[in-house]
Amino acid sequence: MVNMALNKRCAEIMAEYPRLTEFIERAIKNEDIVAMKIFRNLAENDFAYALSDSVLEIAKAVRRSTTQDFVAECIGIMACFDASSVGMKSFTENGKIFGWLKQTLALYLEHVEDFPLPGSLRRL
Repeated sequence: MVNMALNKRCAEIMAEYPRLTEFIERAIKNEDIVAMKIFRNLAENDFAYALSDSVLEIAKAVRRSTTQDFVAECIGIMACFDASSVGMKSFTENGKIFGWLKQTLALYLEHVEDFPLPGSLRRL
């Protein structure tokens, strides 16, 4: 099923599934990595609009999850959204994703030695 979402026609059928939002909510609640991979494949196949009702919940899941693979899939989904297709203000304020990114990058960069940083990242 994961790879089927890479096929344009299969992805279209999945995107039209009437209970897709319910499936996404369950995947977020259970931190289901495989399901999120399916959704990422849908989003990468130009069907991100089918997930737009859940983008805020996905952003919140990124902030509260400690499962690295789950977070990676969520970020992959969010990367497929066009800023004009989601309420970016709501997404950034309610999802608080930029604060999370800044904090996470700062923690990561703290532990990386000999990593060439652009000037703007050195100020974190």
